[in-house]
Amino acid sequence: MRSFEHHQADFMRTVYTLRHIDTAEFVCLRQSGDEYLAAFSDGDSAMRFRAELCLIEFVDIIPVRLDSVPFDHYYLDGELTTRSLLTTAH
Repeated sequence: MRSFEHHQADFMRTVYTLRHIDTAEFVCLRQSGDEYLAAFSDGDSAMRFRAELCLIEFVDIIPVRLDSVPFDHYYLDGELTTRSLLTTAH
């Protein structure tokens, strides 16, 4: 069981996101009608994901604080999660 402080630390950490070069829009994955921001704990994982999707020419990898992006759903390190799961204790 993780503590509230640990969840807050997860939500306030810096992650690596993919952003379209031309539009600066975040790259998201759609699941059940929701958009999940593609985010990674390290730049290497973000680069692998970008390469696997053949997006190297089209997106940049940008570090951001997770709490600063306007999304409630995240594809974080290959797992679907939500803002509420990252900010509340279980």
